Amino acid sequence: MTKDATVIDLATYRTIPLFSELSADELKGVLAFSSVKRFKKNAHVFFEGDPYAGFYVVLKGSVKVYKVNQDGKEFIMHLLQPYALVADVPMFEKGNYPAHAVAMETTVLLFVPKKEFLGFLGNSPSLMRKMLGGFAKKIRTLSQQLENLTLHDVSCRLARHLVDLVEEAKRGTLAEPFVHLDSQKSVLASQLGTISETLYRTLKKLEVEGIIKTRGRTITISDYKALRALAEYRIHP
Repeated sequence: MTKDATVIDLATYRTIPLFSELSADELKGVLAFSSVKRFKKNAHVFFEGDPYAGFYVVLKGSVKVYKVNQDGKEFIMHLLQPYALVADVPMFEKGNYPAHAVAMETTVLLFVPKKEFLGFLGNSPSLMRKMLGGFAKKIRTLSQQLENLTLHDVSCRLARHLVDLVEEAKRGTLAEPFVHLDSQKSVLASQLGTISETLYRTLKKLEVEGIIKTRGRTITISDYKALRALAEYRIHP
């Protein structure tokens, strides 16, 4: 691995579920046969149907994973930020990349090649068990995301997303917390499991209720207490 891969340290790599159970030496072993790749905005990481070569870790920037239907309409599956994994599940399947992946901005990825990675795991049953533990953590995260989609309406999902952004930016103590959306609202709609028209109506509804104010991609929270309460509301108690 080139020195450039140290754009994040070992401790940060270990926050990634797949790597979380590895020791420092085991993680260094993975990084030794991995490499850093840079992609300009709108450059494809891979196309659907390309031969599967390995998976990626987002170090900087963001990656959109999407499919295109027969009518040419794009369906966004994931919008991945640091330190998400890209195409890790096909590692253990036979086949090609199942979707397209494109850099949404200047992006830095760690590439982990399939052949070397599987060989590395095959040398140690205990290491394989640790990696399975990492996958279990990811499955729990995906299960929570599924719960959010099935148990919460769009207003609740949007509120929870905004609260998460506020907390990540450590702005929760401000009189009027604010967030800047990194992507277009159409992408946010896809992330929330809805369509752009529904998202716009939901934003307008929250604005009329005095909970938020929107200006372009900046959303100011006028009533953070009400937003947090909405984020915790469950359609099915």
